[in-house]
Amino acid sequence: MGIVIEILLNLGVNLLSFLFPSKEEREEKKLKKAYYKRLKEEQEEEQKRKDY
Repeated sequence: MGIVIEILLNLGVNLLSFLFPSKEEREEKKLKKAYYKRLKEEQEEEQKRKDY
């Protein structure tokens, strides 16, 4: 019975951290998004150069 309560508490904590991320997690997500956007733009520019 104790393990079931522990699992439920763990799921609750994970859900709360997903719904309300910490400041560091939000900043990390923004940095990753900006990085992948930049990477995509660079790949598109390189593809345009190859097309010419």
